[in-house]
Amino acid sequence: MNFDDSQNPVSAGATTLPPLPRAGVADLLPDAVLIVDDNGTVVGANLAAAALLGRERHAVEGRGVLDFLPAFDWNLTRVPPDAGHPGGTRTARHRTTGRTADGRTFAAEIGTVLLDRHTLHDGIPYGASLVIAVRDVTPAEDARAELTRALLQAEAVLRTADEALIGTDAEGRIDLVNPAAARLLGGKAAELGGHELRTRLVHLGPDGEPLPAEDTPLSRALRTGRASRLPAQELRTGDGVRLTADVAVRPVTERGEVVGAVVALTDRRPYERLADEHAAAQTRLLRHHRAELEAQRERTARAAEHGRALTDFLAGPLMGALHHLHTELSRLAGDPSRPLWPEAAVSLDALAGDLRMTMALAHTRARPSGPDGPPRGPRRRTVLIDDVVRAGVRDGAAGGGEPSEDPGRPTGRHRALPAAVPAVPSSPAVD
Repeated sequence: MNFDDSQNPVSAGATTLPPLPRAGVADLLPDAVLIVDDNGTVVGANLAAAALLGRERHAVEGRGVLDFLPAFDWNLTRVPPDAGHPGGTRTARHRTTGRTADGRTFAAEIGTVLLDRHTLHDGIPYGASLVIAVRDVTPAEDARAELTRALLQAEAVLRTADEALIGTDAEGRIDLVNPAAARLLGGKAAELGGHELRTRLVHLGPDGEPLPAEDTPLSRALRTGRASRLPAQELRTGDGVRLTADVAVRPVTERGEVVGAVVALTDRRPYERLADEHAAAQTRLLRHHRAELEAQRERTARAAEHGRALTDFLAGPLMGALHHLHTELSRLAGDPSRPLWPEAAVSLDALAGDLRMTMALAHTRARPSGPDGPPRGPRRRTVLIDDVVRAGVRDGAAGGGEPSEDPGRPTGRHRALPAAVPAVPSSPAVD
């Protein structure tokens, strides 16, 4: 580096400016400058270097360069001098780590100039072999790291989003797609870039025919700059697959001009599939309930038929047999031609009473009254005169009347028909 302050010609009559001190030229540079000799010792530094490293100028000079650049690559000092640049050989700038006086590290970008140690350079101590320009790039690194994190987060959101997201330019050409959109459009993201979206995704009208290009939601958003959201739109992909999706289009503006749009598609096919599965499950459940109801009706019909058969049996053959048995027992108990001892007459009369109770219960079961019907009142029925006489005799004996003169006749110890037992119809008298 040459800090020569050569005089430039000036116009006549102009005042000649005094030359700047050579040390002051380095101090005017925005970057920190360190001048290093062959031993790696800093032999010169400008004010920017002192401010960056947090030391006074004299405290920087005389220290090793590794105190300020711990990761300095000494291979930079082994680059052969360039004959085309007698002032020195410059190297490209690269990133490393710097360290200040208090031990704080920072991201640094350095550029070096390798000097010819046998050449005397103005403003540079003799024996110096390297000039290092140091720049603090920590803010740029932080911004780059923040941008990288933001890009990674945006990429993660795009990859995990269930919606198909498609970015287009102002002409409607595809700029970016997420994996869901690539699957929906039937291609890879790298292959879809640059294609017109209307050729990969066709909007269909109510009649099933493609809509004109100017009537699609994307074209209206690019033309008017207004966002729109349309539910249940019929679409057809480039490979001919038809689908129903909710379409949302939001234009992207820059300085008041529309420079693109973002299209979000929510495929309704999974929801339609779930709705179909739910409807099929409900149909199967309804069929099962109908089959169960039909089986229950059949069981109820069989039970009702069985109940009718039992009722007919109770009201028919069984009731006739019970009535015949009751008549025979009553005849035997009251036949004066066959005198019995008192205990036998009492037993026969008791059996006849029990049989009348059984007949009454069977009649009640055979002809039950409805649960909601009116209560039954007194009914007319036909009875045998012998039963009436015997009942009167029993009631008289039980009430303390004259005992029967016939020792074979039953006494007041005969069992009477309970009042709670309903009356039964009698059959014609048997001779």
